[in-house]
Amino acid sequence: MTNEQVGQYIRLLCLQHQKYTLTEKDMKNICPTYDEDIYSKFAKDENGYYNERMRNEYNKRKKYSESRANNRKGKTKKHMKNTSLTYEEHMENEDENESVDIIKNKNEDIFAEVWKIYSKVSSRQPGSKKDAAAKFGKLKKAELEKIREHLPLFLKNHIAAQKTDYLPNFTTYLNQRRYEDEKLPYADSQNELDNWTL
Repeated sequence: MTNEQVGQYIRLLCLQHQKYTLTEKDMKNICPTYDEDIYSKFAKDENGYYNERMRNEYNKRKKYSESRANNRKGKTKKHMKNTSLTYEEHMENEDENESVDIIKNKNEDIFAEVWKIYSKVSSRQPGSKKDAAAKFGKLKKAELEKIREHLPLFLKNHIAAQKTDYLPNFTTYLNQRRYEDEKLPYADSQNELDNWTL
C-alpha cells in the first residue's frame, strides 16, 4: 500500500471506531475512487462496511466500559476499592489472543505425548486423563520446563528399580509437584541413576 492508501485506510478505521459501521458515502468521502487494496480490508453487510478487527476491538472496549459502569452503580467511594464480580477483563488485542491459542495447542500436544509415555511406563492405571489434562493446562512455562527435565529421570528411576507398580498416577505427580523433588525415590546417588541401564 502507498502512503496515501495507508492514510485513507487509517482514516476509515478511525471513522468506523466512531460510527461502528461505515456507509457507502463515508467510504467515498475518504476514498473518492474505488481502491481494491483498501476496500478488501472491509467486509460489507446490510448496514454497510466494517473492518472485522476494528469491530472486535470496539466491542471489547464497549463491554469493558459497560462493566465499569455496572461496577460503579450503587456504590460509595469506599466500595470502589473492591473489584466487583461484574468486572469484564480488560481488552486484549488479537495478537495476544492468537498467542494464547498457539500456547494452548502446543501444551495440548505436549500433554498428549507425556500422557502416552507415562501410560506406557506405569504398570497400573495412570489416572483420569481429563483431570491430568486440566491440571497440565494450568501449568506455567517454568513448571513445564521442570517437568521436561524431571519426568524422564523419574520414569527411568522407576523402571530401573522395577517399581513401575509404585508409580503415582500422572494427576498425583502433578498435584504433588513431584517434578520439584530433588531426590528420586529409588536412587541413592546421581551416579547410581546414571549407571542404570534400561
